[in-house]
Amino acid sequence: MKATPTNLCLLALVATLGCSVSGCRSVGDRAESLPLYGTTTAFPTGGSGGGFEISPGDELEIRFVNHPEFDRSILIRPDGRLSIPFAEEVLAAGLTVAELDKELTKRLAKDLKDPDLTVVLKSSRSQVVFVGGEVKNPGMREIESGSLTLGQAVMMAGGYIRDTANLDEVVLVRRGADGFRHACKVDLGTLLVDGRAVEDVFLCPQDIVIVPPRDIVDVNDWIDRYINRNIPGRGFFGVNLTSVN
Repeated sequence: MKATPTNLCLLALVATLGCSVSGCRSVGDRAESLPLYGTTTAFPTGGSGGGFEISPGDELEIRFVNHPEFDRSILIRPDGRLSIPFAEEVLAAGLTVAELDKELTKRLAKDLKDPDLTVVLKSSRSQVVFVGGEVKNPGMREIESGSLTLGQAVMMAGGYIRDTANLDEVVLVRRGADGFRHACKVDLGTLLVDGRAVEDVFLCPQDIVIVPPRDIVDVNDWIDRYINRNIPGRGFFGVNLTSVN
């Protein structure tokens, strides 16, 4: 089958890792055929400025305005639940911090007078993204304030390397509800260099951001250096096909 923009996903990446996907065996330009972010309904969404979902292993701090004696730090259990006085067995996983705040206030109101409280995400094992490629300090970055944009993540990684970074085709990889990773490209150059008023992309936990080099001589070598060696796990086995609609 001839390679077309409708069946290419992270281009030569799948073929390099040995995935038997027809039409992904020989591609000269790493990002040329990837869809632009926001132009395809196949790319999973979910990142927003409204906050990320709580996950098992996250540590929360619960502060009471009128009842400081109940202030505490609590770890979300593997089953996604937490327990505090007057609110036993609350399912927190899957809720945002704001949603959990509302749920706890509702439950505590039955037994506690004026349960004015605040829920703060203290630390999280899941609220991280990975930034690699032509940035000064590649690696894992925590989402500390409840939301993180792609531009902010690149800055947290020390910024891009001016002489070599290709900001026009930054690769964003995200795992969808189907369990597969999907890839698209983002024109970050318009945002960071040109300074135009364009909308930044909000990231989801576990997103992978790769700032590629301008000139790619060996696609296989680029994949190994900037993706396989910098991303936890076994690479991109099972990358799903992202179509351009």
